[in-house]
Amino acid sequence: MALPEYLFMSREDYLALHNNSQDAHYEYLDGEVRMLAGRSTYHSALSSRLGSILERALENSSCWTYNSDIRLELSASYYVYPDLSVSCEDSDHTLDNSILHPR
Repeated sequence: MALPEYLFMSREDYLALHNNSQDAHYEYLDGEVRMLAGRSTYHSALSSRLGSILERALENSSCWTYNSDIRLELSASYYVYPDLSVSCEDSDHTLDNSILHPR
């Protein structure tokens, strides 16, 4: 019998793992937990350049650009770490580590 490719756990267990993990990021996709892999220098440079473009485009708006350190909480069972995200919602700017209303 083949083992499942990813670990499955409850939302509460995922949040406990996330809150207690200092060095790794995990995404949560309907119970499936995935540890994010390291990135390449090319990936990092490209993400940085795209972030700069977004920052300039949003310069005179109330929107903020976030890097991959910030988690998007898309639903009660879907948590992801995109390379870049944007939020124009004031309440998102006061949260510790999650964005609830990405654009």
